[in-house]
Amino acid sequence: MHALTVLHRWFGVAFCLVFAMWFASGLVMHWVAYPELTEDERVAGLSAFIPAAVPVVPVAALQEFKRNDVARLRLAAPAGRPVY
Repeated sequence: MHALTVLHRWFGVAFCLVFAMWFASGLVMHWVAYPELTEDERVAGLSAFIPAAVPVVPVAALQEFKRNDVARLRLAAPAGRPVY
C-alpha cells in the first residue's frame, strides 16, 4: 500500500508539471504573435507552373462550375498540377 501511495504522489507531481507547462504554452500562444510571411516570401515558396499549359481557360472553368455567384477564381498548382 505504501508503494501505491508513493507512486500516486509522484504521478501527481509529474502531471502537475505537465499541466503547468501546457497552461504556460497556451498563454504564450495566446499573447505572442505568430511570424508572418510577406507576399514576396510567400510567392517565392510556391511551385512554378506555366499558365499557358493549363488545359482549361478561366471562362470554360466558370461555365463548368455552373454557378453564377462565383466572385473569385484562383489558379493554383498543388503537387505541380494546375487546378482552379
